[in-house]
Amino acid sequence: MKRSFLITTFTSVFMLILNLGTGIITARVLGPEGKGILRTLIVWPTLFSQIAILGANEAYIYLKNTDIPRKELESSVFFTVITSSFIFGFVTLIVIYLVAHGKYAYTMLIPLLSMLYLPVANLVQTALSIMQEELNFIKYNLLRLSLPAIYLVLLLSDLRHLTPQRCFFYLILSNAALLLLSYNTFQNISFFNVKRSIIRKILNFGIKTQLTNIMSSFSQQVDQAILSVIAPSSALGIYSVAASIGKIGFLAPNAAQIVLYPLFSKGKVTGWKKYFLYLSLLNATLFGALIVTIKPLVLLLFGKPFAPSAGLSLILFLAAFPISLINVAVAHFKAKGKPLVTTKAQFIILAGILIFAPIGYNVLNLKGIALAIITSYLLGALYYLYVFRNREET
Repeated sequence: MKRSFLITTFTSVFMLILNLGTGIITARVLGPEGKGILRTLIVWPTLFSQIAILGANEAYIYLKNTDIPRKELESSVFFTVITSSFIFGFVTLIVIYLVAHGKYAYTMLIPLLSMLYLPVANLVQTALSIMQEELNFIKYNLLRLSLPAIYLVLLLSDLRHLTPQRCFFYLILSNAALLLLSYNTFQNISFFNVKRSIIRKILNFGIKTQLTNIMSSFSQQVDQAILSVIAPSSALGIYSVAASIGKIGFLAPNAAQIVLYPLFSKGKVTGWKKYFLYLSLLNATLFGALIVTIKPLVLLLFGKPFAPSAGLSLILFLAAFPISLINVAVAHFKAKGKPLVTTKAQFIILAGILIFAPIGYNVLNLKGIALAIITSYLLGALYYLYVFRNREET
């Protein structure tokens, strides 16, 4: 457990550094307005990709421990993901067109590319899930790390001609490169092995579980989606920089969930309190370091136009503490075959953001949205504490 956790955590740290690198490049080249346009192009395909995957990857990890033949399970998961991703890719095309039409200057190629983003990115996630279930965390993390690395190289190769549209295209190209790198993972895939009965099992467990993932993804992205509609693109650009810094606190909790879910499923670890304690201590240390360094770092790395991001990032970082509890609890309940518990918690979080974020923006602008995020995650964490206290023997 410790080795896998450390590998996954350090990979997440390197990914954050690479993502900050791409963030710095796009912020300095595009400015607040261009950065906001880029976030608009990225946020909607990201949201719909979570819906399109239908929980098939989570179902694979759960069903792999049953008597279903491996080839039939992997083939059925692959077929489910690719079919659903093309369907929701078309939905994404329509939404991008409606949101961006008349607001930003772009070519029709952008909505078309957003449609292709889903099947490419989701198949990469399927490959990652296969590696995760096999506890092959070295290969898993190398593939994860490749995405921001390839994206950064592509941005640097075209630094003088970057536009929001070009940056979005390079992101899709990076995912396509990962799909090629993970080709061997799908060596057991054959459409002749696809079984309707297995697909029904995948959907039965997957959709229930994916409701949690969808709402979790929406909770992490919906604030920027809201800003893409109601706020100037420059405000979204500033907020997106703050969000990218604030998510430093999400690294260890996300790594813990990735590692703990298959280990809980296999019964190799038990309990949850000590993992929450470790994560909280780590995030407290990181928060103390950020308080001292955040303002000069933002000015140095992103430039003076993004100075307001410093204070916002500190507010957003505080969400890491309830998220630490939430992510450990998600791994616990999914491993016990109780995905609806996590679904209810994520519904509380998402509903809180949808209600409080527009109100917060109208009252306190960007700080109001940041405070709405923290409040919503606290409500979700309190729900998990209620469930543990009243329904679980812990």
